[in-house]
Amino acid sequence: MESFILNLKYAFKIFSKRKVFSLFVVVTLAIGIGSSTAIFGFVNSVLLELGTSGKTVFMATHDILNSVDVGTRIGIIKEGNLLKTINAASLDARQLQELYLQTIN
Repeated sequence: MESFILNLKYAFKIFSKRKVFSLFVVVTLAIGIGSSTAIFGFVNSVLLELGTSGKTVFMATHDILNSVDVGTRIGIIKEGNLLKTINAASLDARQLQELYLQTIN
């Protein structure tokens, strides 16, 4: 913890000497974080609106662990063939991962 505080003091010392660079870093981070948040919010609201209106939204992902939180129905596809369809509410991420590994082997 002591080294962290020393590093933090050193960082503030360096940033105070290079004010233009520090301002550039802060503005760049703010724009990046703000634009990412805005894009995520827009996409999330569009997907929620489509999903609640009864329309199908198809998303392809390799992120098995988070797909149970995003989707309502999950399909396991191998080489272009739909092998299994599951209701996302019926299992958690660990169970989905096990089912995926059993299905593709």
